[in-house]
Amino acid sequence: MIEDDPSIFEAISQGPNLQHHAQETQGFLEKVKAGYLKDPLFKKILQDISHHTSFRQDEGLIYTNNRADEDVLCIPRMVNALESLTGVVTEMAHSTLGHFGPQRTSDYIRRWFWW
Repeated sequence: MIEDDPSIFEAISQGPNLQHHAQETQGFLEKVKAGYLKDPLFKKILQDISHHTSFRQDEGLIYTNNRADEDVLCIPRMVNALESLTGVVTEMAHSTLGHFGPQRTSDYIRRWFWW
């Protein structure tokens, strides 16, 4: 069982910085920025971010805090060239962690991203 193996649990909770991996993926951040303008929620936030105190903007990217009060990058829900950005993030997590199941993968993603 995964709970019985501290090395697996540590890999999930202390795994590689998935946000850093995304930043190194060519064109990913540009797609995120472009996606904000197509996503109704983020489009509204960008119109006047001062009214949305849970969010902040840095170099064109929107961040919020996760449950652990850590900065996480906001990912727009949109499809770009038949590929969703949330799907890209999920694939990055899966390729980084391997097969730990949907809940563990989701927990890992939520450490770095929000949508």
